[in-house]
Amino acid sequence: MAGNLSLLHHAIKRGYFVIARHLIEQGADLEKTNNLNQSALFHVISKRYAADCSDEYRTNSLNLISLCLTRGAKVNNISANLIQHPNSSWTI
Repeated sequence: MAGNLSLLHHAIKRGYFVIARHLIEQGADLEKTNNLNQSALFHVISKRYAADCSDEYRTNSLNLISLCLTRGAKVNNISANLIQHPNSSWTI
């Protein structure tokens, strides 16, 4: 279980996209990681591709991923975590 989650991590994890967007627009640190070195962008991507993800989350997550990327989230920081993430269907 991951600890040390930021408000942005919590909003993303629960699908609170309006709150997550507001936090990002107000300058939330997109590179802050939890104790497993996972960023908010990692969380939204890994949850989006999890088997138990709702259609609503998948649809809304695209806007949040786009916002994270346009605000400068570093994509290269998530690839090593995706290899080891047990809920991810991605294979690298």
